[in-house]
Amino acid sequence: MILNANAPDLAMRRARPTCARPFAEVRSDLTKRQWQIIKLRAAGFSNKEIGVQLSLTEGTIKVYLGRASERIGCDVRALVRNAARYDYQNRLR
Repeated sequence: MILNANAPDLAMRRARPTCARPFAEVRSDLTKRQWQIIKLRAAGFSNKEIGVQLSLTEGTIKVYLGRASERIGCDVRALVRNAARYDYQNRLR
């Protein structure tokens, strides 16, 4: 097995940082469909379950999440975690 000496560097360039901006500000950068999918993901639904609910394929759901992540500039998991926190905090108000 040949190891690439640049592999750690390449991995660091591909990794998206966690979301640094407040989610209320980030929310306005998302489309309605992206926000809808992120809310469902934050509620615990799998990509497949979301696809069934919205009549979309699992691959399409992944594309929506990926593009939302790129648009905001953070990792999908961080995006979903922040969305869940934002939704929970606003429900308490």
